[in-house]
Amino acid sequence: MPHYRQIYNQSSDDEYRHSSLPGARSHTPPALSRDGTGERTVYKRRWLVIAVLALVNISSALAWISFAPIANYAATYMNTTDANINWLSTVYMVTTIPFGFVAVGILDTWGLAPVIILGACCNMLGLVIRYLAVFKFFQDYRYVVVLVGQGVASLAQPCFLFTPTKVAATWFPESQRATANTLGSTSNPLGILLGMLLSSMLVTDADGVEFLLLLYMIPGVVSGILAVVVMCYCKNAPPRPPSASAAFHHESFIAGLKKLITIRAFWVLFLVFGAGLAVFNAITSIMEEVLCPQGYSDNFSGICGAVMIGSGIVGAFLSGLYVDRTKKFGLVAKVAFALSAVCAVALSILSRYPHMPAAIVGTCAAVGFFGFAQFPVSLELGVEATYPVSEGTSAGFLIMSGQIQGILLMLAAQWLSKPLSPTQQASSTCQVTSATIPGNASSHHLSWWGDEHEEIGFNSSSGIWQTFFRCYLAPLTVTMLFYGGYAAVAAIIYILGFHTKYKRIRAEHCNAADHILNFSRRSVGEGGNVIY
Repeated sequence: MPHYRQIYNQSSDDEYRHSSLPGARSHTPPALSRDGTGERTVYKRRWLVIAVLALVNISSALAWISFAPIANYAATYMNTTDANINWLSTVYMVTTIPFGFVAVGILDTWGLAPVIILGACCNMLGLVIRYLAVFKFFQDYRYVVVLVGQGVASLAQPCFLFTPTKVAATWFPESQRATANTLGSTSNPLGILLGMLLSSMLVTDADGVEFLLLLYMIPGVVSGILAVVVMCYCKNAPPRPPSASAAFHHESFIAGLKKLITIRAFWVLFLVFGAGLAVFNAITSIMEEVLCPQGYSDNFSGICGAVMIGSGIVGAFLSGLYVDRTKKFGLVAKVAFALSAVCAVALSILSRYPHMPAAIVGTCAAVGFFGFAQFPVSLELGVEATYPVSEGTSAGFLIMSGQIQGILLMLAAQWLSKPLSPTQQASSTCQVTSATIPGNASSHHLSWWGDEHEEIGFNSSSGIWQTFFRCYLAPLTVTMLFYGGYAAVAAIIYILGFHTKYKRIRAEHCNAADHILNFSRRSVGEGGNVIY
């Protein structure tokens, strides 16, 4: 945590509130000691910091989801397979875990500005590298160039995902921390939602991929430059802290890791928060494969994913505003998690039946609303449970838990998949292009799980297909039931097994009480004169 300097005989233009003690003069702020006593100041520039973080987070999410909705066109443009296109998104999950330790270390050692600038530069550089694939010189190596660009850009994701709690704690007063965390955290799913919609609408053929690479590079470059300028101006922290906890020195990265190991409540939250995040990501990833065999269209599957994310953003904002006023972190997180688990179970059942579009869309909205409602609240709860461990450390490990469990759940999806029944084969509406099939011959015989006696043949010249191959071989209704059960077990553990004191809030209240007592003792000097 940086040392805060006193500003003598001057007042910042963007200060709008001083929470000074009774009887103190606002134009002569008292010195701020390392124990957090003294005047608190809230700066308007805090909104600039959180806005820049949200912009680079949105750009990172756009880069991540770029090709998922248009895998068929991307595969044709890059002259590769659908499986290789999937790696352009998977690389983000792969790099988040190892590079996450680096991002947390930088955040705890050097502060906010270096980690945000590093992430912005990686994202900007990666998007520029991707765009090089449009030039004729790289025509035969388009996939390799884009993959390298995605790999560089993926290094930015942990820099942005782990920092909202740190920004909230460093720049915002305790009455706004959850709201600020929500703004920073939900910018990533907002970027995913925008990417899904824009990619689907703007790319109607393989040549449209070139325009998409240019379009997504522009916000990456603009937000990257803004992040560098703003963070060089705002630095790691404001001149004076907005809260008592912001003035304290937090544990170093290594000391914080050692302390985390001893906190039981954190490990319970590590398990259940990661489970909830993993289930949400896994459900959105396989939604199309689940619904298409029941006769629902690709467009309907996309609508369900968009509704889930959109309602989740609304739920996160409402929960953030509520806990800022009430400080009921544990209650809100547990209730929201339990309701999201119930809705996930309901969705796993409803998705097994055709002709129920309204019920499925409504359930998806409920899963997203309650699932995201607990997301920023649980991150704040992790800070409260682990204080004085740095906010970036606790948030980083919670999100990495979600990434690890997400990989395991996707592997479980492959293991639990089953061949389609004849009825499902007849009603399936999923499709893929012939470019997604290795070899691109007129007819291919592909076996499920390598079982040669279950070969399936189809004619690739029948036109545009999107995901029929995956759906045909591996319907995921059993997987959805497993995901619902996984979420339900995690909710039970959350409700019964997670208990913690709000250590940061308690420290701030104790500090405020000590501050008042110390002021009353020193406020009257010799002769009864008030000393300021």
